[in-house]
Amino acid sequence: PSLQEFIELSQSATPTPVHEFRSSSRADTNTAEPFEEMVTRQFTSSDAAKSALEEYCSIGKDAFANQYYISPTTSGKRSSSSMYAASIARLMNDGNKASDVLALREVPT
Repeated sequence: PSLQEFIELSQSATPTPVHEFRSSSRADTNTAEPFEEMVTRQFTSSDAAKSALEEYCSIGKDAFANQYYISPTTSGKRSSSSMYAASIARLMNDGNKASDVLALREVPT
């Protein structure tokens, strides 16, 4: 079959609710991860990653989390168009520390 035939077969096998979702505005929902901008800015070079790992091992997970994971949104505000980031921001409302509200593996990963 041609590429066009494969596409048509795929579309015919796709359930109606999936087609409806793809055509709705919800299909463009922002799913950016919390802290994505901070992690990209501070920890993605090899030197920065090595330094962060050394600090993490030196001061521990909780202190590291509380030092760097302050606001889960890219703007530094407690609101976000990303539902994932907004859910973390809700957990961190009222001055909750990252080490108190994030899952055990949330911060190091």
